[in-house]
Amino acid sequence: MKRWLPWFVVSLIFAFWTIAIHPKDPRLLQDSDTKEIVRVIRETQNPWTWFMGDWPLYNHFYRPISTLTFEWDVWIHGTNAAGFGLTNAILGALSILALFWLVREISDSPLLTGLSVTLFGLWHTGSLGLELVSGLLWLAAFGVWFLLFRGGKEKFWTVALASFCLAYLAMSLAPPGPELFTQRILGWLPGRTASTMTVFALVALAAYARYERLTARTRSLKEATSRDLPATKGTALPDRGRAPWIWIGVTFLGLALALGSYEQAVMVPGCLFAIAVIFFTKGRKPHWLLHFGFWIVLGGYLALRLAILPRETSGYQDQQLRYSWGAWQSILEYPLPMVADLGQLAIHASAGFFILLTGAPYVALASVIANGAAHLGTWLDRERWPVFGWLALATLAYLPMAFLKFFGHYLYWPSALWAPYAVTLGVVTFRLVISAASLPEKSAPPRSRPAPGSLLHP
Repeated sequence: MKRWLPWFVVSLIFAFWTIAIHPKDPRLLQDSDTKEIVRVIRETQNPWTWFMGDWPLYNHFYRPISTLTFEWDVWIHGTNAAGFGLTNAILGALSILALFWLVREISDSPLLTGLSVTLFGLWHTGSLGLELVSGLLWLAAFGVWFLLFRGGKEKFWTVALASFCLAYLAMSLAPPGPELFTQRILGWLPGRTASTMTVFALVALAAYARYERLTARTRSLKEATSRDLPATKGTALPDRGRAPWIWIGVTFLGLALALGSYEQAVMVPGCLFAIAVIFFTKGRKPHWLLHFGFWIVLGGYLALRLAILPRETSGYQDQQLRYSWGAWQSILEYPLPMVADLGQLAIHASAGFFILLTGAPYVALASVIANGAAHLGTWLDRERWPVFGWLALATLAYLPMAFLKFFGHYLYWPSALWAPYAVTLGVVTFRLVISAASLPEKSAPPRSRPAPGSLLHP
């Protein structure tokens, strides 16, 4: 507990900080969607209505749980815009705490958990600290090349890999559009549909991860090698507790509430399966049969939607849905941000020779190389699977929203999962820098035959 307490305090600081800076502008209630939601709620005066049909905007969405947060504000705060803004901030604070729980259960590392929550918290508070860290990483990306004077040409590829990984890490401190989700989550009241879902989705993932951490058996261990990390005094076996099955109940409850908050939650079962795979790569035996239950809940949710919502798409849905190349590109840009830069390189190539006299094509090329180097460096690292696992979780969380015209609050749940990816990538990058800074290996001098002091053999 002593190892976790300082970082838990950090998460509380960011949670209360997010609440302290909650928006108070009276214009919060002047947004057209907000005005309509509040008007319909006041006219209906029956919270149970939203469990039996469309939500207050009547554009064919089933969101009874997130609608109840508006019911609460209308009842408690009336026309006080600051009160509505406070609710949005509280949901952000709860998301920060839920992320702490999730990363704690998967990584079992206080440092990784604390840094992940710090990064996610800084995206809420808009602190300049990230800009400073990003700038230092860029300086390190250039400075690491001076290590060639120490290691010589034998270290060229190690130094190059470390440099480009540092550059990619500097870019990864901010997921796509971080300023957008702070505006759309904290500063736009209907954005709470995404944050309400995020709270319950993270709780569901964390509860499942805790269940697996406590109960999943260990697979047959491989023979130890010289590259394996040693067991330490701090290594401890998890305590199963009296009733670990409770966490599965929490998982199902979180899943159901997330589905009732926002449509993006259809990816929660997929993310639960990804967590099981992460535990499998750690040498555990996850409870695979449980996942049938998660998908059954998702199937029940889809059947409920078909039963109580109109079958045809609404005008809003027709306006927002997209199936063009842009949708697939948005999906690819999560695991492979280089996709956008490759498109830019193609545009530059068609512009003729003189484009080479500008810096644009070189920036795009460097970004492509940095992305590839980061994935290569991760693959070569001994802890590759947790890093790729967090990246897969973030990609899965965003996947369905790629088929809609972009809004910043689509990134909120994926950003919560991107933060641990950026931190674990930082650990990989740190090991690459250490490798680049180390002296090149030298072969031992040839041993004389017979060796001095040894007995003669016939």
